[in-house]
Amino acid sequence: MGIYSKTGLGTYPYMNARVRVMKGAMIGKDEYSRLIKMSPAEITKFMGETAYKKEIDELAMKYRGVDLIEAALYLNASRSFNKLIRISTGRAEMLIQAYLVRYDVYNLKTILRGKIAGMDNGEIRKLLIPAGMLDMAALDMLLKKETCSEIMIASKVVKIDKDVSAAIEECEKGKCLCSIENMLDKNYYNMLMELSLTMPKQGRYVRQFIKTEIDFLNLKVLFRLVREKLPKKDIVDKLVFSGEKLSRKKLLMLADSKDCEELYSGLSGTGYDTVLEKSMNDLRDKNELGAFEIALEKHWLRQVELMLHQHPLSVGPILGYMVGKDIEIRNLRMLVRAKVTGLDEKFMSDSVVV
Repeated sequence: MGIYSKTGLGTYPYMNARVRVMKGAMIGKDEYSRLIKMSPAEITKFMGETAYKKEIDELAMKYRGVDLIEAALYLNASRSFNKLIRISTGRAEMLIQAYLVRYDVYNLKTILRGKIAGMDNGEIRKLLIPAGMLDMAALDMLLKKETCSEIMIASKVVKIDKDVSAAIEECEKGKCLCSIENMLDKNYYNMLMELSLTMPKQGRYVRQFIKTEIDFLNLKVLFRLVREKLPKKDIVDKLVFSGEKLSRKKLLMLADSKDCEELYSGLSGTGYDTVLEKSMNDLRDKNELGAFEIALEKHWLRQVELMLHQHPLSVGPILGYMVGKDIEIRNLRMLVRAKVTGLDEKFMSDSVVV
């Protein structure tokens, strides 16, 4: 995919000045309280007065309602990320391209899940986010494939080696995506870690970023699977080793938890117990993990913003902008879908990540 095609350090001060302008055009935290009270039509009008104006105007003849908002979100994200690539050089460009593979991973998982669930291609297509290295034409090509093997090979997201072949075989025999999804996640983070090792000065910021995100990914997996009473071996197989605060030893200990209360207690001293303290009440009362994941997302955004301010001349602002853009897409997508399905304002307010 050409991710390791260039060398050089890039000019971070120049890039970061451009990125600050792009970040300034994003939707502000205070504006979400207004958006929560708007109808989908009013949200569309609002977006037409922001950085999404070009996309809203361009797509208005083809789409309506939620479809127009989502199409504008994805097209704007794709153009924004492509602009980042155009103004970057060397390893900065490589880092941006590598980061965007997460969209390819998300889309590949979505296509495979949709195929296994028997969804038609049109319904699966609505769930895709063409903001990565695979554009909509490439994703449409994947939708035409039928088997897990055909989709994986055609995607070129990962090299088809012995381990990948085994995961594909497991999928086609038992219709279980666990191994493939786990392999895609591990491959993605390993790729980013390898790239960070080629960046002598900036690599430590990238590694901190990756390892912190791995912590959050592992926490989501741990709470979900411990709640489902899966055996320790099955839980360990789904973890990515290892993160910023949760070492391999710590993760193995947490995977041995008998229930979510014991798992939560095991986080004492990591700082994550404080982050998740309030959302534990929802788990106790409703046995729901939604509040957990939102709490982690909000803390993740705060960590990225902290990196941005602490290291303004590093790759931090670039990573911060991409994470912020990801979250903006998810926030707006969640709001319009919540409105269409009739969910109340409290749910939307609790679910917005700011």
